[in-house]
Amino acid sequence: MTRNAVSQSHQLNVQYGSKKSSSGVFLNYTDNQGIVLNTGIKLVSGRFTHDSKPLNWLSTAMNMMVNHTWQSVTPIGSGGMDALRSNIEMPPLFPIKFPDGTWSNTTYKIYGFEYEAMANPVHYLNSRTDMRYRTHIMGNAALTFYIAEGLELKTQFGMNSRIYRRREHQPFGIINHDNNGKGKVNAEESDRLYWQEETFLTYKKVIDRHRLTAMVGLSWMEETYSRFTNDVGNFTTNAFGVYNLGAGSEQNTQQSEWQRWAMNSYFTRLAYTFSDKYSFTFTARVDGSSKFGANNKYAFFPSGGVAWNISNEDFMKDISWIDNLKLHTSYGVTGNSELPMYRSLAVFSASTVLLNGTRASAASSSRMANPDLRWEKTKLFDIGFNLNMLKNRLNFDVSWYYKYTDDLLLEAPIPITSGYQNIMKNVGALSNKGWDIMVTGTLVSNDDFSWNASLNANYNANKIEKLNDNNADIFVGDDWLGGQSIVMRVGEPLACFWGFERLGIKDAAYVAEHGGRVGTAIRSANRTIIGRGMPDWTGSFINRFRYKNFDFLAEFQFVVGGNIRLDCTHTIEDRFGLTSGIRSLMTEAWTEGKPTDLPNQVQAIRIGSFDGQDSQLDSRFVSSASYLRGRHFEVGYNFPAQKIKFLNMSSLRAFVNVNNLFVICDKSFKGYDPEVSTRGQFEQNVMNYQYPVPRTFSLGVNVTF
Repeated sequence: MTRNAVSQSHQLNVQYGSKKSSSGVFLNYTDNQGIVLNTGIKLVSGRFTHDSKPLNWLSTAMNMMVNHTWQSVTPIGSGGMDALRSNIEMPPLFPIKFPDGTWSNTTYKIYGFEYEAMANPVHYLNSRTDMRYRTHIMGNAALTFYIAEGLELKTQFGMNSRIYRRREHQPFGIINHDNNGKGKVNAEESDRLYWQEETFLTYKKVIDRHRLTAMVGLSWMEETYSRFTNDVGNFTTNAFGVYNLGAGSEQNTQQSEWQRWAMNSYFTRLAYTFSDKYSFTFTARVDGSSKFGANNKYAFFPSGGVAWNISNEDFMKDISWIDNLKLHTSYGVTGNSELPMYRSLAVFSASTVLLNGTRASAASSSRMANPDLRWEKTKLFDIGFNLNMLKNRLNFDVSWYYKYTDDLLLEAPIPITSGYQNIMKNVGALSNKGWDIMVTGTLVSNDDFSWNASLNANYNANKIEKLNDNNADIFVGDDWLGGQSIVMRVGEPLACFWGFERLGIKDAAYVAEHGGRVGTAIRSANRTIIGRGMPDWTGSFINRFRYKNFDFLAEFQFVVGGNIRLDCTHTIEDRFGLTSGIRSLMTEAWTEGKPTDLPNQVQAIRIGSFDGQDSQLDSRFVSSASYLRGRHFEVGYNFPAQKIKFLNMSSLRAFVNVNNLFVICDKSFKGYDPEVSTRGQFEQNVMNYQYPVPRTFSLGVNVTF
């Protein structure tokens, strides 16, 4: 099902300029094969830039970028019997093809047993098509007018167009994925157009030791989105693929939608510096968004900052080992308007009903209006210092921050007597506090050898401060295995996993007294918090070495703390039937004679169709999220200028590198890679069946003429 993938990437940059203008053309072609059969992505992109100053009082700038991608995908994390799941669960006694040349699948009886129905993953990947086509066009242009000394007016306009097309073909013959033997085609198209116009006036003045910058401006932006889908089934042949929807007699789903939102802003900024020692900055902005309720579309967001450059003080002149020392602090308020469209408005849904035996169109109210829906606001305070010392060979950038977010935007439950289940509202508050630490250093530096290192570490403690009016728990996430699996609780961080504790395994004595089935899990009576998806520390450690004409880069990435919820535990350990699984079934599954009181034990191997299933979301699903990754290693050689002069090259570098060389993680993690993305708004570090992360080796050259 997997393969050794070959990828290639080529860039060509051409830049030229004169006293009054400069231009550049940047071209790229990338072809990345996926490590899974018939997956991968191709990219073609081009960018053009042009800056000029045709008149003393006018300068212009333009930037245009176009790229197009072709991507072949396979479902990830769906939990369905897709290739990434059946690759693990299909019993290995099945060949890829039977002797007669037909694809194997588990609907065939072997040794008289009936197996859980699944398609051969190789058949699935070779026959099914799921292509995504994306075209991204982005451009902006700016005019700057120099009105008087220190006074300039800049106006700029930008557009961003994203065109998306999906073509999916599920041919009949792929068990569990062929629309009950009838085949299916899904076609989807969407277009997103965003534009922004921004104009601001800036004044700069230096008088002796005083430096002043003042700015005032305004902006408008708008985005429109349209989407069409068509799902057709019941084809008589697979030959058409996705290109003859009319050949399918089963019109399953046709949908279309159009959305629009807009925002306008007014802002100002004032910055003052005295003697390059003391700096003060104040900003203020008013933003209005169409997404919010009629009573609260606009909000005010101020901020201010102070900095003291201590190293410029007279009393620091004799301290030669300190090159720069600056203290800084700031406080400000920011807003969040990232919520789906029209959540402040009442919405009606269209459907069909039977009236006197005849199907008729109908409409019903599906969401309440909330005219008081308002901006989510975050108040941020930070304080820190910058320290450069030993002739800038050792540098520190350290900050402590505290963020308090209130008026959280959330789909909150409401009394069922209202006729609705939930409503988008401002429901509570959340805090984040932590450290941002950057340490860089030149550890060795001479003519032949140098060693530079940098450590970037970020610590964050997250806590829910309040929810709703009575601080009651709110459950979000998938309604799966008996209920929603994420709890939001006052005093706890976001992304808390909600489930049972696995306390041990039932043996014959336990079953005789309490009932149940021998070999299945003993779980707590009630659900509780069984893990937290937010990590404590994240960061990287980068080393750069140079020896004569050779250079070497070693980059490490780390996460400390937090948990991962592996939803695939449900099928690969807990509820398997006549399927394959993972190694822990053979090495850790409970058998007679083993202890029964150890937490998070693997249940006994059993056949679901004979012995029943026993699967609940419990602490066995949860693993440590900590890991250390060898992210990137590279060795390069820079050819001496005199040896490439005859080629009219100004520089030539050859290199070899490897990405994702190794990952060290806790043995409780059973997936391919512990770096898990967020699923949904609050489901941090939740994964099901992953796409394997490849180890990539690259060879390349950098040439400059």
